[in-house]
Amino acid sequence: MQREVMAALARVAEIRPEGWVLLRDLAGGREASRSDVEKTRRAMRRLADERLIEMGYVYAPDDNSSRLLVARKFLGTWKPNLTDKEDEQLYTYLWIETEKANEQLQLLGSRYRVKVEYVGPAYQAQVISLGGTPLFEYPYDPRPGASLDKPMR
Repeated sequence: MQREVMAALARVAEIRPEGWVLLRDLAGGREASRSDVEKTRRAMRRLADERLIEMGYVYAPDDNSSRLLVARKFLGTWKPNLTDKEDEQLYTYLWIETEKANEQLQLLGSRYRVKVEYVGPAYQAQVISLGGTPLFEYPYDPRPGASLDKPMR
């Protein structure tokens, strides 16, 4: 079963390397029995333990109470463009510049103001079918050790 899961994820990775595939699709789609799903889940866990695949959970777009297990071929270590400290420094700098701009706007009598705000995760996990067709997108934190179901802080 591990070979089948790995082969399916390798095929998907050729089409969309960043794409995540649902456990149900890997187990055989809607026709998959409970035992097929459980065998696939165990195979995925073993492959994840060997760092051959990445696993995570997403919430269904139409039902926020149901978590769906997804996986993709391991892409290697992700490195952010900015460290947390650099991100904080950039935010502080932009906030100071924003305050200056708002003072100028107020002096000129403008009704507009500039605002710097935290917008949440900047990345979207694309959940796709085995054929590479996009199913839906999900915001996530791509840093190592962070799971798909934990929002970026």
